[in-house]
Amino acid sequence: MGDILQEAKGRTITAKDGTVYNLAPFTLNTFANIEEAFNCEIEELGKILTKRQFSGFRKLLWVLLQEPKPDITLEESGAMIEINREQIISLIKLVSELFESLSA
Repeated sequence: MGDILQEAKGRTITAKDGTVYNLAPFTLNTFANIEEAFNCEIEELGKILTKRQFSGFRKLLWVLLQEPKPDITLEESGAMIEINREQIISLIKLVSELFESLSA
């Protein structure tokens, strides 16, 4: 397991208007917020994201945007991202990093 005292690494995502948002780093609070938002244990998240990819990605993005934009709604978080190849790859990479941080 990695050093739990190391600085939490933040990630970014670019909205369709070109604004770059810093997403919440993967901290204990972030994982708790993800579990609460998806109403499941973190280990079950992969199954949820596989079955309902777009709604799952939108909800995950919403949770990770809560830190920089605490008043953002689920619908607003989905509307700010244009679905294209680059954004899909970015979201998949984000999910991959989320699970890698659990096994580090």
